[in-house]
Amino acid sequence: MFNSVIEAVQTAQKTFVNTFVTNEEIAKPMVKMIDSQCDAMKLTAKAVMDITTTLASATTEKVQEAMKFDFTKYADAFRPAAVKK
Repeated sequence: MFNSVIEAVQTAQKTFVNTFVTNEEIAKPMVKMIDSQCDAMKLTAKAVMDITTTLASATTEKVQEAMKFDFTKYADAFRPAAVKK
């Protein structure tokens, strides 16, 4: 999902370096760093998406369980005897 955005930023960074950094000794390590940043960002994005998906799934499951709960029956246990029918 985010890979296309990450790769677009990486391409823009590499284009900038290749265009404006004329010294090859400086440009090569910069391109390597950009590649490393891209790889790290892709791993981070994947981890965040996995965590988010797991949390959303667990939350949905708990909400569905809560919807099955009979709140009226639970509330009746706390009503005074005079109010109960």
